[in-house]
Amino acid sequence: MSTKFPTSATTSGEPPRVFCVPSACAPRPPSADLETKPTRSTGRSNRERPAQLAGDFEIGSNYAGKAAACIDGLQRHDIMCVYVESPDEAGHAGRLDYKLQAIEDFDQKIVGPVLDYLAAQGGYRAVACPGHPTPVAVKTHAREPVPFAMCGTGITADTNDAYDEWLLSNGSVSFDPGYRMMEFMLNGSAPRR
Repeated sequence: MSTKFPTSATTSGEPPRVFCVPSACAPRPPSADLETKPTRSTGRSNRERPAQLAGDFEIGSNYAGKAAACIDGLQRHDIMCVYVESPDEAGHAGRLDYKLQAIEDFDQKIVGPVLDYLAAQGGYRAVACPGHPTPVAVKTHAREPVPFAMCGTGITADTNDAYDEWLLSNGSVSFDPGYRMMEFMLNGSAPRR
């Protein structure tokens, strides 16, 4: 199956289905029940959430399980959302070393395998971003723009060459208000600064 972001709906004419991999997630056994709920951001589409099977914040989070759940979901769904709590919790703890390790682990153990899978399928778009900033210096959520990195079909490379909060928050593409990012991911028109 080719993973593609449709212009406005899936090829069947239905809105895209969203599969959400929660923070505490292990690979889902075949018998695990799925909870299905409508999601406001995608209209009639559904969010399926694997039963939460694994624990709390740890630098050694189950990244492999989350990557596997994402890749598994991409075989049946148009949009995948993988939530990783570790960088946020490291920010709350004021631990730069943990935050750097959590971001590196996320990149190597989730983003890498998922992008390898998507590249083999062709025709995709992917974005990695936090839900909100949690600067180590203040140990709480902040209201600044979030850094993001995106790639895939129809996405032109920026001049940024690092994943840095200031650099990426001030890149050539901006989404204000933030929901415009999803419009871009679905329709392909990014606002330039």
